[in-house]
Order: sequence, then C-alpha cells, then structure tokens
Amino acid sequence: MKKEFYIGRGNGTNFDGPFNVVEIDNKVCEDDSVREKIFRKVMDPGIGPGFEKVHYEFLPRFTVEFQPDIDTLLADRRECASTIFSGPNNSGKSLILKQMHSTLGPKVCLLTCNRYSTIDVINTQNSHGFDERRQHYDMISNQLESGHFHDDQNPRQLEQLIRGLTDTQLDNLFELAGELLGAKIQLLRTDSTRTRMSPWYVDIDGQSLKYASSGTRLMFTLLGHLFDDYFQIALIDEPELGLSPKIQASLARALYDNSVRKKYFPHLKQVFIVTHSHLFLDREVLSNNYIVEKKGDEVINRQVKSTAELHELQFGMLGNDLDHLYMPAAVVVVEGPCDISFMARLFSLHTPTRRVSIVVARGDGGAPDKVQTLSDGWGDLHTSPYRSRLFVVLDAKHDVKKASLTRQGVLDDNIHVWGKNGIEWYYPKKHVAAAFKCSETELSDADLGVERVTMNSISMSKTALASFVVPRVTLSDTLDPELTAFLEKLKHAMG
Repeated sequence: MKKEFYIGRGNGTNFDGPFNVVEIDNKVCEDDSVREKIFRKVMDPGIGPGFEKVHYEFLPRFTVEFQPDIDTLLADRRECASTIFSGPNNSGKSLILKQMHSTLGPKVCLLTCNRYSTIDVINTQNSHGFDERRQHYDMISNQLESGHFHDDQNPRQLEQLIRGLTDTQLDNLFELAGELLGAKIQLLRTDSTRTRMSPWYVDIDGQSLKYASSGTRLMFTLLGHLFDDYFQIALIDEPELGLSPKIQASLARALYDNSVRKKYFPHLKQVFIVTHSHLFLDREVLSNNYIVEKKGDEVINRQVKSTAELHELQFGMLGNDLDHLYMPAAVVVVEGPCDISFMARLFSLHTPTRRVSIVVARGDGGAPDKVQTLSDGWGDLHTSPYRSRLFVVLDAKHDVKKASLTRQGVLDDNIHVWGKNGIEWYYPKKHVAAAFKCSETELSDADLGVERVTMNSISMSKTALASFVVPRVTLSDTLDPELTAFLEKLKHAMG
C-alpha cells in the first residue's frame, strides 16, 4: 500500500510533519495531546492536496506485505503481455490488483468484482470520458490511502462505456460480443420509422440489451472497458463473473492469443487477471500463472514453473474435480483379476465418494503396456492431470518393471511394489482363516502366493479364495500397514 502521511494542527500550533503511522505512534507516546492534532493528507479530485481531521484510534494500519513487493513484481512482468493470479479465497489477490492500480497510475483500468450495470437507451450527449476515468483513479487511490482498501466501485456505467467508444471500437465490440454469444448485435433507434431524433439502443437478436441477462451485461461492461484505448493496462478481478464456461474459454483466448488481441485490443500492453476459474489459467505459457497464498500478514506470489504446479493450482487450491466431469478421480493399474475385486472392495469402503478406476494389466508384468495404452488416450503422461493420480501396483517379482514405468512418466512414488508376491498376502487374515477353517496363527505355514492354496484338506484357487474373502471385508477389518499406507497415498492424490 502507499505510505500515508500526516501533519498535526491544533490550538494555533503545528507539530512537524509529514509523518507516517509509526512516527505518529512515537509522537503520541511522547505527548498524548498529539491525538487531537492529527490531520491526514488527501487528494481532492480536481482541487489538489488537502487535509482532513482523523482520530488517532482509527488510523489505518495496513500490515500486509507483498512477497515479492509490487514494484519488483511489476518490473519482472514488464515485458509480459498476460499475468494471471490465482489461488484460494482471502489470499490477497484482489489487493494485489488494487495496489498495482495505485502504483501504475490513471492509464490503468481496474475492473473490480462490483461491475454490474443496467442500461436502457443510449444518452448521446457529449461525455467527459477523460474526467470519468481520472476521477475513478483518484477515488480508488483515496480509498487506499484512507484505509478503505476493500471497497469496490463500478468505475463507469455500461451506457457511459458504449457512448464513449468510437464507431470502429463499437463495431469491434459488437463483433466480439456477437461471437461470444452467438448472436447478431447492432445499434438501432427506438423508433426509426417516425423520427431521426429517436434515441439509440443496443439490439441483441431483436431484444434490447436492457432485457439481457446479468451475465451478458457483465460481459459487455468488461469488454467495453477493454475496448477503451485510453487504457494501456487492464487489471481484471474475476473475469469469469456471470459467464458460462464456453464464453470464459473464448474470452481467455481473446485476451491471451496475440493475433486476436492485436485485432481487438492493440492498445493494451498488459493484462493482469485474478481468477478462480481454471479456464483463465494460461496453459500455453506456464510462467504467466502465479499462485497466490497468504501466510500471516504476507501475501506471497509464486510463479508456476511446471505442469505439476499448474495441476496443484487447478485441482488443489481451486478445488476443480475430475469426478464432476464424470471422470475417475484416480486410476490404479493392477496385475490380475483378484487384485481388481479386492481393490474395488477397499475403495468402495475407504473412498466411497470418489470414483477410482481399476485397470488390469492381464499379463505377466504387462503393466508398462497398459500404461502406454492409457497414455495414448490421455496424451503425454508427463503433462496430464492424471500423472499424480495414476498408480501402478506390482507384485514383488515384477519389480524390474519399475524403471520402465518411470520412463513412461509414472511418478516413482506412485509405483507400489508389494513386499510379498501376490495380493492374497494382504487379505484380512481372519477371513482367509475362515476360508480354510483354521486359526490365523496356522496361516503362517501357508503359501498364499501359489495358484492353489491347500490347508486342512481344503483346496482353493486364487479366484475362489477372492470370491470367499472379498465380500466379507468391512471397514472394521485391520489392514496390513503396507496396504494402509497405499490407501492414504491414493486419498492424498485425489485431494
């Protein structure tokens, strides 16, 4: 935030100044009467600097620090056309834009979340666009300096925006908005059959913009500001407001694609965006994305440097979920049908609200072939959102396949090699003992990894044993620590 400065006046005497808040605190400690002499330096639009009386108890004490500081961040991004800030709520993202606005000056357009606007006919009287823009900048700056940094103001009404555009800008606005909405948009007179003096209105497929949805008007307000060539930099807080996912994706392309941006917004040197929508993240240039986190009084910007960090942002901090797209939250590759039945039972009990897809390799050590098939469907596994959610479970004898899987892109930590050879060793012992009518202690003499297990004259194939044990598994069963660790790792990956 800008440093605030104060002077003192009272009883015909002044104390030296200006001082910042810390210095005022020191003055009060030395002389309590200073409390009644404090005036804040302010800027009145169109008038010049002035002073207003403030109470010591209500001096704004903005303690948040930015890491890196705003000046450094702006310097780092000076040559970058697009910068996207994203992260959890209450992490300081909007505050970053407001501080940038105050730092960069009036040639910067700040679009806060409060930009809803109504519109009727267009008032064709001459406007004072420059004054409107400058007054808005001064208002925001004064709010910051007076501690009202959470106040959001709609800078200009939609009617003012449309009225202030040139014919070419207006044509481009209607063209782009029409493409986004899939509609024909034009400027018409309310009663063109009777008089040339009838007022104008914006027509969208035969309906006045006055009656359009709130999302449509939010979109027009956003675009109207962007088409105003007075501004060289745009700071947009949550451009996704009121917009369908399809329109969000199209608008993101218009802002980030050089050819589209050059056509419609050639005057915009930079765009800074705060968003909660994954559709506004830049997937083409990862370093254009920043993760914003707040730790105590620090707002920390962390530049995305890898696909994994982008997925961390998209599926972790923003909470997007593959399940909501009717896709599995995770995929587990196993080696045989018995693994499928037992794992499916465990997942239904321990992750009942998440869909885990279990894929069987079917073949001695065939997991790499199955992973390759999955990768062919997803695209490059190294950049897939499924990379951190793909798990491969191998029997001990197939440990040599691990190196091949990591080369394919499977995370080393997501390849689990059982310490014992065969899933049967990890069935709850009490159910296996019940199948062979013996005690759990007696099972220590059995080789559960062979194709057919015989005990007490009872012989069972792997499939038969799985059919007996799996339906009996419940949440109350004690699981092998190795199996428990695997389940916890899977839960963590799904978020």
